[in-house]
Amino acid sequence: MIFLNNAKVRYRVLLTILLIFGIYLRIAQLSNRPLNELEAKTALQSLNYANGTPDFSITQPLYIVVTSLFFQLFGTGNLVARLFSAMCGFLILFFPFLYHRKIQLAKLTFLVAFIALDPILITWSTQADGLIPFLALSLYGLYFLSIDKKISGIILVGLSIALGLRAFPFVIAIFIAMPILAVLDVLWFSTGIRPMNVLSQKMNRYQWFMLIAVIVLGATGFFAFPSGLNGLGNAFLSTFTADALDKQYFRLNFFPMLMAFLLYLSIPFILTVVAIRAGMKKSDYQALIAFIGILIMAGLLWFLGQGVLTLAYLILPLLVLASDCALLTNNRNPLKLHQIQTIAASLIPFLGFFLLQRLAEIIQLQDLSLPLTIRWQDTMYSLPFNRFTAYALIIAIGIIVVVVLIPTILRSFDRKQTRIGLIFGLLVVTVLSMVHNSWNAAGLNPGGDFRQNNTVPEQHSLLLGRIKFPVSSELVPIVDEISLKSVGFTNRLKGANLVRNDVMLDWILREYPNVTKRALVSKTGNNLDLLISDPAAEMPVSGGYVGMVIDWSSSINWDQFTTQDWLSWLLYKNQYETRSQVIIWQPTKLVTSNITGGNQ
Repeated sequence: MIFLNNAKVRYRVLLTILLIFGIYLRIAQLSNRPLNELEAKTALQSLNYANGTPDFSITQPLYIVVTSLFFQLFGTGNLVARLFSAMCGFLILFFPFLYHRKIQLAKLTFLVAFIALDPILITWSTQADGLIPFLALSLYGLYFLSIDKKISGIILVGLSIALGLRAFPFVIAIFIAMPILAVLDVLWFSTGIRPMNVLSQKMNRYQWFMLIAVIVLGATGFFAFPSGLNGLGNAFLSTFTADALDKQYFRLNFFPMLMAFLLYLSIPFILTVVAIRAGMKKSDYQALIAFIGILIMAGLLWFLGQGVLTLAYLILPLLVLASDCALLTNNRNPLKLHQIQTIAASLIPFLGFFLLQRLAEIIQLQDLSLPLTIRWQDTMYSLPFNRFTAYALIIAIGIIVVVVLIPTILRSFDRKQTRIGLIFGLLVVTVLSMVHNSWNAAGLNPGGDFRQNNTVPEQHSLLLGRIKFPVSSELVPIVDEISLKSVGFTNRLKGANLVRNDVMLDWILREYPNVTKRALVSKTGNNLDLLISDPAAEMPVSGGYVGMVIDWSSSINWDQFTTQDWLSWLLYKNQYETRSQVIIWQPTKLVTSNITGGNQ
């Protein structure tokens, strides 16, 4: 593979791999994962729009308009409900290539790698929500404005604002942050940065009117859905309403927010600080000013009640600053290093990471006196050690190797080669951790943030706050079985959904047109084939029906986690959920006839 000796070719091959992997992570589980509570609400509102029914409770008008159009073109489904967000996730992934002539190839590669593997962007690119569309449309709109393609820029920025609830907090925060940043620049840096002046130069009065027109047209679907204007009003009021339902999902206390920061922002934050320090040595304060602006935006978004969403709003500018670290390696050619010395020094971070994993496993083991077993080709083999002895032996060997290896390396190699080897090892461990986190965020790891329960992945992620998720894979098969027994088809039975305020259940039951939403039924059951009720509510029928209780949804209150709970979640992804159930009722005659038929 002689062609890989060319640095540009290596970068291009790496960029291609990153793009393919980033796209895969954003589409792998779009249709398999059930919609959570917030997604189901958005999907049902879009379905109502597609059916011509106005919904005056919407807060993300453009997302509803676009998704309703997708529903009419491609039918309803989990993938279609998330399609707009996934497409905009692809746009963000390709956005750095617009600057390929202005930034160095190393920085471009770093930035694409960060975007492709970032768990925050992956998580929100797979949600039926307007956050990623807002980021994508606003990014491209500002880019076109910066190159004086004003009409294209105004259209895209206007459409991004038409997303309502995901746009207003950021727009309000940035209009407050810009004058604050300008004042700080006058007092401390004197770089002449005046964001408001630049904006006024780019936009005249008529272009502002054009922007407002685009917002209105986007929110109403060219007036096909006039209730979109009401959605913009709802979104604006919700931005300043402390008890808005959307804010209750994402508002977390200080410690959960700190954990989210350490898990998802610590690496780009550290790299940003390194890049800022390098720039300050050259009297270049632009990165520092941008970083101060990010901190001001974070405070304003927190004040506006965005909670853990603040991380998603600010991750892109932070990744841009972090990618400046690539420029620090331009004068270093790793191929000229002594490979053996570099690999030897890099073993230290690997061994440290390995020991940490083994300690985490031994803490999780309950009975350490049991024999250690391994599985090979579906066969279990017992080793001549108990669990404690085996893990203690592994850890002891690792510690001995580290104790012997470190002095040997420091004595035999010069400091520069040792330092480069250590940095290389830490970089590889960091990349592997990022890939692992992104794999979890995409829902591809049953042991990660999206654990597998039967066939339905549970999607509890700290990035999604307190949102409820469906946990049962039993409901649809049970309903289909009752339908087959009663009418001979899987979706033709007559029934009633008596569960209040459960949009996830409403979304699942959309495929059953004869199962209607009701407040109550008569005590005789109205000869219905199916009733679904809340166990906490009054028994819906007096007799003639038999009920089955199943787990249906769950949520996590991160604010109530103890220190032990956090450790358990960090090491093993153990989650302490609050679950809710539903009762599925079917006529007794269906059960007895099935039993009789079986006996015959």
